[in-house]
Amino acid sequence: MENPFWRKRYSPWINQSSYSGCDIIPVIYGLDPSTKKHELFVLGDIQTLTYSIHRDKGAVRTLGRVKPKGFVRGSRTIGGSIIFTVFDRRALWDISKERNDISKRVSIADELPGFDIILYFTNEFGQESSLVIYNVQIMDEGQSHSTEDVYIENTMGYIAGDIDLLEPVNYQMSSIASFISGKHDEARKEGPGGTLFNYKYLQKSAI
Repeated sequence: MENPFWRKRYSPWINQSSYSGCDIIPVIYGLDPSTKKHELFVLGDIQTLTYSIHRDKGAVRTLGRVKPKGFVRGSRTIGGSIIFTVFDRRALWDISKERNDISKRVSIADELPGFDIILYFTNEFGQESSLVIYNVQIMDEGQSHSTEDVYIENTMGYIAGDIDLLEPVNYQMSSIASFISGKHDEARKEGPGGTLFNYKYLQKSAI
């Protein structure tokens, strides 16, 4: 059903909600080395996460035509990078702290089994969204240590099996947006009962 006129004009956060980097909670769903079970781990040290999607496509050409007649689609590759802020231990410590039986060392990132990364978005209006990257496989890892650095970063490159792109989780309006929408409905009533909308209504609200 099409949104009413007032919602399009006066409440842009309902349909055009956005997020900043501080509105994101990154979570890993991976194998816990201690219990040997899949658990959820919050990535409190993650600083940046990127992804890119590449798919091979080729033009189908025929004799006598300058333009391609169509395109053929090939395989898809999903990959990206993750940047962690290093504190007193390596990145992905919770899922890599088990020591290798042969080398007796903590597992290097490229030895880890695949895991899922869930990005959970929520803002001050109560809007929620999510993005999921499946079967993440770490390929590259590196750090840089310098006297000119205020903090240490750990950078990892990965490829992934699949991805669910960013989409809203809840379509319901937050309490404040619902209150404002109700006042707009009152303002658009026909006859003497209709009143002009005023944001001073908010001051009288119990919200």
